[in-house]
Amino acid sequence: MVDSVLGRAPRDIPFASTAKPQESFADIRANLPVTNPDSMQLGWKVVREAGVSFERAIGRYITISATLLKVLADRRRAIARIQTDGTDFRGDQGAWGGTGFLVAPNLFLTNNHVLNSDAVAGKATVEFDYEIGEEALLGGRSAIAPSKKVFKLDPRRLFITSPAKDGLDYTFVWIDPSAADEFGTIVLERSSFTMMEGEQAFVIHHPDGRLKEASVDDTDIVKVDSRVIHYSSDTDYGSSGAPVFNRQGNLIALHHATRQQDVTLQDGHKSNYVNEGIKIAAIALDLETKAQSGGADAAAAREVLSAIRGSDTLTGFFGALGRRPEGANDLERVVNAYTGDDADIDIGFWNIEHLASRYDEGTKLEAAAAVLADMKLDIWGLSEVSPNAVKALVKEIKERFGEDYGCAFSEPDAGDGKQSTAVIWRTAVLDGASVEWPEEVQPLFELRSDDPAASEFEAVHGKIFDRYPGLFRFVTHKHYGAGPVTLHVVPLHLKAMSEGSLRRRMASGILRRAVEALKQHGIEDIVLGGDMNATLASGDLNHLKDAGFRAMGADDEQEGAFTYLKSPYKSFIDNIFLSPNLKHTFGDDEFLVVARDREIGNFVTTVSDHRPIMIRLALHDRPGAEEAADTALGALDVDGLLDRIQLDAGSARRPAGPPTVFSKITFEELKRMLSDPSAPDSKIRPYLRVSPRNHAPFSPIVEPDPNKVIMNQIDRVEVESAMNWGNRFSRWRREQRFEHRLKINDPKPILLVEGDSWFQFPLLIDEVVDHLDSEFVIRCLGAAGDTADNMIHRDPEYARELAALEERLAKKKRKVAAFLLSAAGNDVIGADVDGNSVLLKLLKNYQPGKGAGAHIDIKSSKAVFSFLEQAYRQVIATVHAMPTYKDLPILIHGYDHAIPGGFAEDPRNPVWAAQDKWLGAPMRAKGIVDPTLQREIVKLLIDRLYDIFDRIAGNNRLTKVYVVDARGALGPVDSWADEIHGTSDGFGNVASRFKAVLKRVIKP
Repeated sequence: MVDSVLGRAPRDIPFASTAKPQESFADIRANLPVTNPDSMQLGWKVVREAGVSFERAIGRYITISATLLKVLADRRRAIARIQTDGTDFRGDQGAWGGTGFLVAPNLFLTNNHVLNSDAVAGKATVEFDYEIGEEALLGGRSAIAPSKKVFKLDPRRLFITSPAKDGLDYTFVWIDPSAADEFGTIVLERSSFTMMEGEQAFVIHHPDGRLKEASVDDTDIVKVDSRVIHYSSDTDYGSSGAPVFNRQGNLIALHHATRQQDVTLQDGHKSNYVNEGIKIAAIALDLETKAQSGGADAAAAREVLSAIRGSDTLTGFFGALGRRPEGANDLERVVNAYTGDDADIDIGFWNIEHLASRYDEGTKLEAAAAVLADMKLDIWGLSEVSPNAVKALVKEIKERFGEDYGCAFSEPDAGDGKQSTAVIWRTAVLDGASVEWPEEVQPLFELRSDDPAASEFEAVHGKIFDRYPGLFRFVTHKHYGAGPVTLHVVPLHLKAMSEGSLRRRMASGILRRAVEALKQHGIEDIVLGGDMNATLASGDLNHLKDAGFRAMGADDEQEGAFTYLKSPYKSFIDNIFLSPNLKHTFGDDEFLVVARDREIGNFVTTVSDHRPIMIRLALHDRPGAEEAADTALGALDVDGLLDRIQLDAGSARRPAGPPTVFSKITFEELKRMLSDPSAPDSKIRPYLRVSPRNHAPFSPIVEPDPNKVIMNQIDRVEVESAMNWGNRFSRWRREQRFEHRLKINDPKPILLVEGDSWFQFPLLIDEVVDHLDSEFVIRCLGAAGDTADNMIHRDPEYARELAALEERLAKKKRKVAAFLLSAAGNDVIGADVDGNSVLLKLLKNYQPGKGAGAHIDIKSSKAVFSFLEQAYRQVIATVHAMPTYKDLPILIHGYDHAIPGGFAEDPRNPVWAAQDKWLGAPMRAKGIVDPTLQREIVKLLIDRLYDIFDRIAGNNRLTKVYVVDARGALGPVDSWADEIHGTSDGFGNVASRFKAVLKRVIKP
């Protein structure tokens, strides 16, 4: 017999769309992000159905590709029946069921009204293979009980949801990866135009909890808007959470609701019901807004987004990144994200040389048009093209996809045999035009390197600019503040290969002169990009860097400058330069946005051997405060940085400080010590001091002490904060020591260390790593002030370094012996993205007569600790997913019971922070002034952190995760340098705890 159903599925689920079927994308017609969605749908339909032809149709032609049967048969295995009980999304008690499916090795997707809470998800059973077998089907024995495989979900590992009412009615929850190993996954893809009215929507589901079924008859799509699709496919209660597929077998929506409504189908038949599915593209967009919010769901949203592929034509390649859509609920925010494309300017540069003289070959032109339409950037700088090819491309985009693009050319009279550069732009967003360079620099662009006039730019024979660098002006239609935004774009293609190196140097020198001339004419907002054919490290482009441009390219991707497509085609030779004042014009909030995990269809390979490079400039109604150019320290540019410090120092004179017992040294001597990795920090430390200026958490501003360092009468040296100077210097020195020890094959165990100031306190204190250094060879990635969010999500440097070390150490037949992670302090005690105290948000106002627990905000603390648990689990899973490191010991640690500062006779007086900066002051702001109560609150928070770590470690013989308990290691107040850092001796005690665990877990 077939299993009985546990309860009934929830009924009368509210539709996300209240409108009756009407023209497509009616919900955003008032502010369309594309010119003509109907044409866009038809254009993508042609792309999807390329090669399909009909011999003869009898009546309505609705056959499908025979291959679709296999695709759906394969994907059906990832679909499961859900049964659960508890308190449902309406607050009622009971038992119910639904459908869900695997979308990634650890991710299971269904509706919020099926799994509405982590408690309900924790009780749920997920049953795969609950379907009739082939033999039973052929024999007509559908009542035979099928075999099934049951799994449990673990919402403690990951749980993120959007409500059924006023939301997108989805839930992602963690599932054991063995489920995906056995049953596969259904890929999540962003796309708004993989379906249209009149096409079919196929649903595979467990209607009313029955054996798995597929709806393949009367499956018309009757409505499409930005968030949902409506269709007539047969479903029942219990179908909720099922995948909805298009004619190509692509997942297009998450089925969630049905309602009674009269609709007329394409063949004239009537239906009394209509179903609704939430588009996967809309779910992705909602996750993007959550990921940027910094809220409790941000970490989980980022993890889910890493499993979603492709781009959404409605939002373009970057999606919602950098946008901050407002709205009362998830549904409103998604609509506002779709219609908010005037909040940014997306710019790309692409070499599509194969199209220059072959634009009459339909497949290449069509493929190029499809790529540009899908990514929907506002401005494209194209290189190695001809004017006729670009005109044909713009025409193809208009005719096939309904999008209007303008075009302009660096050399408008060039024939098809002459490759040059050009720009195209979306006329709905911008006005564009070609403009002339100032007269004084025009002759420079015509120079040959053997021309005597070119001698100042070096001499190598040949024309300096084979492709004339056109200058193009763009003006936004929308006004920001007092007027529109204007910027100038220069698409470039400089001479390739080694013989062009000197000419590239000349070209960059000429461009520098040209940019300086533009500044004299009041033009400062300039973007140069395209085929530079040289990496920044080559030195060819130093002229532009010296002129104050901010270099953005593949070589310095961590600076968040641009994004690129994941493909086998190299573009490391492409660079973008942005003038520093662009940050001023456009504001410093989300100025440059990186989409690290975006992909695009393989058809890009049919257009060019090069991949495009792209940036988004996020616009704001009011410009930010003007900032100086970012001239951050390069990894090895020690002398350059210190010389800059000396030259840029303030010249105001101040009385000399008291004499010291240290002999004065010259600035040159200090530079030599800093540049010598073998010189211990303790030798350098006496010649440094901490600035009295405000400091970021864990980030003391370090500067040479003018009482001990002779600096040519310069009184007060302004240096960068520890994040930009102390951290970089400390990391550089440690990196050099590590490289030296590897080179001499130091036999001590190798450790990879990632963390915050307990692993790297710049120059001023010997912290944990300093005390471990004599017994281990340490590659330290730590940085004072770093957060779990940055280490794990924004810049997962540990994963890249492990992979790099694996390759390097294999040659020496060695491996990393252990991984140390310290990533919780700044997320609990530091400051949020707005500079506000995190601890302040965790505390309630003083409750007279109440204990420590009554003063901790449950909701806020749960959000912080849940984020940390998810983050740590993600790191552990990432490390252990590497075959070489599947059993690598991972050490995580908590903190000692810190002592809030500011009490009477507090002996600590750190020069880098107030006595009570991180703990005492936030507590007093909440009216909590009793030192005993303050310490009890801190103890409770620290102990809760250890509870999380103990849960993560579990049975460490299986998990290979070990908790280093630092409680009691620092002890009395005189072992603390400030509220949250030990003294050098105190950190020595903490390091002893690490050594004890490392000795136990590292195998000889």
